[in-house]
Amino acid sequence: MPKEEAGGRCARRVRVVPLIALAAALIAVIPSGALAGWTKGTFQSGGKPVEEYHCTPAGAGAHPAVILLHGLSLPGGGNQTFEQICTDLAAQGYFAEFIEFYSQTGQGTRATDNRYYPIWLAEIRSGLDALDSNPGVDPKRVAMMGFSLGAFLSLTTGAAIAASSPRSSITTAPCPRRSIPECGICRPR
Repeated sequence: MPKEEAGGRCARRVRVVPLIALAAALIAVIPSGALAGWTKGTFQSGGKPVEEYHCTPAGAGAHPAVILLHGLSLPGGGNQTFEQICTDLAAQGYFAEFIEFYSQTGQGTRATDNRYYPIWLAEIRSGLDALDSNPGVDPKRVAMMGFSLGAFLSLTTGAAIAASSPRSSITTAPCPRRSIPECGICRPR
């Protein structure tokens, strides 16, 4: 009986070796530069520059796009996480763009959010408009993925687009546990 258990464990280890070898072989054959990494750029909103970072998928043609929006954090906070999400999306064939919507306002706080919402929403809308003129992006296949404050801004932008434009949109986000009374959403029952 102990020999079978030991043999069983060894057999499982042996099966893993071909998977590791396969992964190493795939990494070795992927050409460098197959997709563009985390690249800094800008677009204009209200005549002022807005920082963005994007990752371009391999291959020619118009790709679907995903806009990434951060939460209420320090400018540049979490960029490593967003860089990873961006490169992962590009590896799957998506043009991914992270918009630094604090470009014109600096860091937001709970006390300043209401005052900055119109500026942040304008920056995000300008980012969408800029994507429309990017030949590497299919403007009919653009999604937004926001986290925390970015989720709220994503939902608000999606609702505004649906109400004012022929561009169709489907936007979802989980409701935070806490109420956001100043925005009128997720009020406790």
